[in-house]
Amino acid sequence: MQLDKFFNKFQRYGNTFCLYFIDVDKFKYFNDKYGHDVGDKVLKVVANTLISVLRRSDAVGRWGGDEFVAIAIKQDNTTLRTIGERINTLVKNSHLNESETPLNVTVSIGGTVIRKTDTLDSIINRADSLMLQAKKEGEDRVIVDQQKF
Repeated sequence: MQLDKFFNKFQRYGNTFCLYFIDVDKFKYFNDKYGHDVGDKVLKVVANTLISVLRRSDAVGRWGGDEFVAIAIKQDNTTLRTIGERINTLVKNSHLNESETPLNVTVSIGGTVIRKTDTLDSIINRADSLMLQAKKEGEDRVIVDQQKF
C-alpha cells in the first residue's frame, strides 16, 4: 500500500487525505456457505467498486483478509462522509450472481482525515477503530471522525 507515500507528502507539502478502513460484512458466511471461490469473487466485487469510486490519484489496497484501505487525497472533513457513503452505497448496490438469488454484499467503513499531529500508526488506528464501531452498531454503515481538521 502507498500509505507511507501519502503520509510523507502530507508532512512535506501539507497534502491532506482521507483514510478509510473498509471491512466486508459477514465475509465468513460467504466463504462457509458458498465456498472460497465465491469469497474471492466477493473481494473482487468490493475491490472493483472501490476502484470505480475513487480517482486515479487516490489509492486502494487490500489490508488483509476481508479488509481494504482507501485513500482519497486533497480531501477534508466535508467530503469525508460523502465519499464513505458513496462507497457504501455502490458496494451495496453491486450484486454477485453465484446462486439462484443474487448475493448482496455490504461493508462497514471507518473514515478519518489526516491531522497535523498524526503518525502513521495514529491515523491507521483511528480509521480502524471507527470501522469497528460501524461493525458494532450493526454493519452496513459509515462512521467518520467528527473532529474538525
